[in-house]
Amino acid sequence: MMTKGGQIEISDIHDVNFGWKDKPLEVDYVTNLWGGTGSKLSFENIDNFNSISRASGGIFVQADSAISFDNVKNIYIANEYAKESGGGRGAVQLFCSSSGDAVKPASFSITNAETVTISGTVASTNNTAVGAGIIVHDRGGDYKGSKSANLLIEAKSIDIHGSDLGIYLTRAETNSGSTNIQLEAEKDLSISVDGAGDALRLNNKTGDQTDVSLKSPVISIQGNVSSERSNTNISADTAVIYGNVTLKDAESSLSLSNHSEKIANTILNGDVSSLGSISLANQNLVQESGNFKSENLTANNSSLTFNTVKKGGIAIQKLNGNLKLRAGSKVTETYGTASAALNAIKNDIISANSEQLMKGFTGGEASDLTAAWEYNPENGTVTTLGDASGLSPTLVAARKTAGANLAQWRYEVNHLSERLGEVRNLQGSVGTWARVYGAEAKLEDSVSTKVRGNTIQVGADVRVGDNWIVGGAFGYTDSKADFSNGESSTDSFNLAAYGTAFFPFGGYVDLIARVGRMSTDVDVATVTDFKSSYDNTTFGVSAEVGYRWDISKTFYLTPQAELSYGLVKGADYTAANEIRVDQDDFQTLVGRLGFQAGMNVADGAGSVYLTASVNHDFQGESDAYARRGDSAVQKLSEDLGGTWVSYGFGGQINVKDNWSFYGSLTRANGSDYQENYRYSVGTRYCW
Repeated sequence: MMTKGGQIEISDIHDVNFGWKDKPLEVDYVTNLWGGTGSKLSFENIDNFNSISRASGGIFVQADSAISFDNVKNIYIANEYAKESGGGRGAVQLFCSSSGDAVKPASFSITNAETVTISGTVASTNNTAVGAGIIVHDRGGDYKGSKSANLLIEAKSIDIHGSDLGIYLTRAETNSGSTNIQLEAEKDLSISVDGAGDALRLNNKTGDQTDVSLKSPVISIQGNVSSERSNTNISADTAVIYGNVTLKDAESSLSLSNHSEKIANTILNGDVSSLGSISLANQNLVQESGNFKSENLTANNSSLTFNTVKKGGIAIQKLNGNLKLRAGSKVTETYGTASAALNAIKNDIISANSEQLMKGFTGGEASDLTAAWEYNPENGTVTTLGDASGLSPTLVAARKTAGANLAQWRYEVNHLSERLGEVRNLQGSVGTWARVYGAEAKLEDSVSTKVRGNTIQVGADVRVGDNWIVGGAFGYTDSKADFSNGESSTDSFNLAAYGTAFFPFGGYVDLIARVGRMSTDVDVATVTDFKSSYDNTTFGVSAEVGYRWDISKTFYLTPQAELSYGLVKGADYTAANEIRVDQDDFQTLVGRLGFQAGMNVADGAGSVYLTASVNHDFQGESDAYARRGDSAVQKLSEDLGGTWVSYGFGGQINVKDNWSFYGSLTRANGSDYQENYRYSVGTRYCW
């Protein structure tokens, strides 16, 4: 459709289609409003407008001409440039030249729309042309011009896409006019390119003032932003720019402001390099990667969180207003500790205006490896938030999981009475038994930890001679640990061989050796999800001695002593977020002194007792080391050594002279792991 003067109005119909997706229009241009003629083309009150073409360009408007869309609900403009050579090609092009003595600008406007999609691509067979969503230019082949250009799009949702460039402005003619581009969306606005192209390329070499305004609650810019003698204003409550931001000269500016009254959250993923001016208003600006360098920065109620660790990565030559500066998660993770990160920030990362910038420095964000921390610029103090070790909640949970596994294996060293009950007077030479036992423990720390475990154990034994019972057992344990930031679960299997001897004078000895396998799943998070599975092989031996003193036929007292050793072989594993953990072997050596004070029930029907023990683990340390990529290594150390007291009660019911039920309920206090309860219920039958 070409016009040379006059006005065309298309209105009050359902659909307007210039081509279809399966059959694009193959022409020179879908519309070409010739310059210098005052041509006008308008579309009003239409449900759907589709312009789908394989052409030199899609919608083409020259100076002194205008195309407008008003109350067109859904607008879809897509063009693929399929020729084998050519320059920049856009789905929408505003050409600032004309064949007449035009004074009015080239004009393109969309108002009162719901969705607007503009896409300009280049066929894969073309290696020279550039595909863009929107192009504004003043030179094309033999045609040149210096007129102004205005582009306005107002809709609920706007999507601009180009294979190479999103919005491309080039003004190279002497005394070229001004350019005004306004995109305003009620819901969301997106400008994107394929690969590493420029979402916004504003090359205003010789033109008058160039202003680009992007307004929407949500703005996504997928690609670089490059500005030469141009002003860009981005107003959003949530914005992302995935690409580099470059202001090439002192006449360029970038303004980031909030769309509503709340503080805006803006994410930058790329370098910021500005010879011009950057303005931040009500911004929580997070730069996920890249350096931040600006000649002039004005900040009003705004903060900048940076993640660069490069020397001179933060360089703000002149700061106007107050800027809160904060180190992102990568900074502390790289240097390992808050103090090391602070030293690097002061002396290496900030290369210009350091003293002024440090007055607004507030601390560092938590990473997957390190805890958050605060900095007081008044006195220079650093305060670690969370775990005193400086570890992240993720690593604290990983540390607690390893400690819980060590504790679980340590507590597998069970007392004789819990495992077999009172077997002295049971008749029969072959015994079989089964029991269920478990515990709940809770630890309040930087990461609140609750550990629960339940075990099913079965065994069989035979009498050897007058004194000994020799047997074996198999057990399965299901334990879970709940953290404030996730959970872990462990399934374990173990085999045990034991020998127990009872002597006529009342003494006894119980020996046991065990081997097992623990399989652990961890799912916690600080910044990203730490998901992993690993296996530990376990070994243990213990010896318990005691003496039963029958004070009378009814009452008895049994002092006891026990020494047990456990080993959990360390495992090396890598989580889903690429954190690698290397565990050392964990060892435990527990000594116990205790007693049972009991009472026999009449006619051999059973007994009840009270029990108490003092326990001490002479080792009980679990160490591991974690890192990700080139980050500093973090040590995960959990010390379960020390002394604790366990106490409770138990009893046994003899159903027959060869069949009994027995159980106990205890608590423990004093160690790092406080047991709320530990129970054991079992039965034994002899033949």
